[in-house]
Amino acid sequence: MEKDGAKKGKRKAASKPAKAGKPGKSKSAGKARSHSPSAGKAKPGAGVGEPSVAGLASVALQRQIRSLLARLKRADARTLSLERELRPFHVLADNISDHIYFKDSECRFLWVNRYMYKLRGLDKREDLLGKTSFDIHNAERAQ
Repeated sequence: MEKDGAKKGKRKAASKPAKAGKPGKSKSAGKARSHSPSAGKAKPGAGVGEPSVAGLASVALQRQIRSLLARLKRADARTLSLERELRPFHVLADNISDHIYFKDSECRFLWVNRYMYKLRGLDKREDLLGKTSFDIHNAERAQ
């Protein structure tokens, strides 16, 4: 029976991992440690459960993003509503054989009807938008 007990003792000793370091040291003796002067020290004013500055900034940023997305959604809805409202006018103006256009305060075309851009040999209205009369006519006619 002693042989069995001796074998069991050997098995137990073999199954235990070898400890690194000197005896009497804590379990964290083999772990890497930070060499910064503030390592292991509590930050002033930061208690357990208090959010960090980076965490607060992240929350504020997320809140701002949600707010901007909500504003964008409302603006898109208003734009769609205005486009639907103006659609009958655009259909009517595009089918009139006369020059119909809108200009801004600097005399740039904001919108032109189909007749106006087709008469000039252009394929799409965007080719005229942003231009002035001086860009499409001679100086004498543009004035």
